[in-house]
Amino acid sequence: MTAEIVIMNQSAVAMAADSAVTINLPNGDKKIFNTANKLFALSKYQPVGIMVYNSSKLLGIDWEVIIKEYRRKLGRGKFNTLNEYYNDFIIFIINFDIISEESRDVSIEGHVHGVIQAIAEQFAERTKEQMAELNEVEGEEKLKKLNKILFEVLSTGEDYFGTNEIENCPLEKFNEFYGNMIEEIIADEIPAIDTVNNEILRRVIYKAIAKMDDYKGFTGIVISGYGHKELFPSTISFVINGLGKNFAISRILKTSSITLNNSASILPFAQSEMVASFMDGIDPMLSQFIHESIDYIFNKINDIIPLAEEQIKEINHEFSDAMEDFASKNFVNPILQIVSSLPKTDLAEMAESLVNLTAFKRHVSPDAETVGGPTDVAIISKSDGFIWIKRKHYFQPDLNRQFFYKYNLEDE
Repeated sequence: MTAEIVIMNQSAVAMAADSAVTINLPNGDKKIFNTANKLFALSKYQPVGIMVYNSSKLLGIDWEVIIKEYRRKLGRGKFNTLNEYYNDFIIFIINFDIISEESRDVSIEGHVHGVIQAIAEQFAERTKEQMAELNEVEGEEKLKKLNKILFEVLSTGEDYFGTNEIENCPLEKFNEFYGNMIEEIIADEIPAIDTVNNEILRRVIYKAIAKMDDYKGFTGIVISGYGHKELFPSTISFVINGLGKNFAISRILKTSSITLNNSASILPFAQSEMVASFMDGIDPMLSQFIHESIDYIFNKINDIIPLAEEQIKEINHEFSDAMEDFASKNFVNPILQIVSSLPKTDLAEMAESLVNLTAFKRHVSPDAETVGGPTDVAIISKSDGFIWIKRKHYFQPDLNRQFFYKYNLEDE
């Protein structure tokens, strides 16, 4: 895992990332190295930076390779808004021909198998619950009852995944690309499925892939900085979990822009519990425990002195609102007020300190040290562009001046 943060005010953006990377070994063990690069300049000439977290590869290719190839392709090009950089980067990834069509198909096939496996597990649980009733019937009647159970499972899944869609690939096009492959998998995994359930299952597969819930192999990406015509910075974070034919399995997580009315923003990514503790004045796990305990107490009271269910909900909401208001007034707002006025050097120090705080917490806890190593820090401003404050090298810069000379000559 990792810890990364973006801190913005009207004068600049600070980006910071740790260096820990976890490698899963074939025997099931894990190895942690503190040498990973996660923070990069997206352009050599424009004030835009990018960070990656979670998976360090896209279909077997390191993100560092992809990002630097995009930077080379972009050259001196520029866009008016940060959102245009995001769109261009996504298009570049989709058209990245080093990733073969076969690799893309294998990626989609893996997602389809994962969704069907999850459906099959829920179906097995429901079937087990109704086993006595199923044992009373045979043949076509039993098949109808099994398909009825499957229909209930699929309907619940379709409601859960809602209206999620894959960007640039509607359901019709997805089925056009992968319909035959999906049909073969369904025939192997659920041979007795009826026509109605088959259609629902296809929709559930599509929506589940679009939503990307519980996919451990995703990569989180954060793009921050300025478009050419933007006076204040902004940030776009998104996740990507594979490629298909002319589309990426991606979803925007959050966007944040500095304006006249929103003069500061603190955005943690990946392992963010220590930043949440710093901002809210309470550990997220403790906060959750308090809320769950309040629910438990009210339920116990209700057993002794029956109260209206709506009354209990109203009291719970009042308590939650009071906690949130207290945290905002005493912790969040005062910090953001100070951040809005911080100079560039202090923004960088704050970003580095919050990443290091997470690393220190991991160091003194029994958990694996999934955050650690040198912290890379950069400041991005409209006038100065992307400036490294702290950056690790795998070589000694003083002994390799030709590297920087060559870097500065490129694109000229």
